[in-house]
Amino acid sequence: MVKRVLGIATILMISSFFVSCDESGETRSVSPRKSTVVSKSDKNKVLPAVEFKVPATTALKAEKIKQYMDASNALMILGAQWSEQIEKAEDQEKVTVLNNYTQAREQVCIRVGLAGMAEFNWLDTVAVRAPENAEVLKAAGIQVP
Repeated sequence: MVKRVLGIATILMISSFFVSCDESGETRSVSPRKSTVVSKSDKNKVLPAVEFKVPATTALKAEKIKQYMDASNALMILGAQWSEQIEKAEDQEKVTVLNNYTQAREQVCIRVGLAGMAEFNWLDTVAVRAPENAEVLKAAGIQVP
């Protein structure tokens, strides 16, 4: 059941990344949630980092879990896309590629609504494992050991 949910979530995440261009040269993002027009310059624009402050409570709401799931799926896809490039890089070039990969991971998290990798890591290592989140995670289809 968990594999099926993760498979469906991955397919939905992949489908949300498909982009098509209209005649005006702007890209139109196709997403199950909504369709928005994004200019080519905005697509490649680096979003500013957001400072993550650890919340007073580990209790999560459904929206934050959705962002966590979106980020998790996107990071898996990103890792698969970058792994070959990292492996093929020469020694000195590898440092640059790894730095770019780190920045890409940060941008993925920011674009799904998190405060970067810092918040994702906190969600993954602390909040998701907190007992008070068991029910809301189960409702979202996430099974935590």
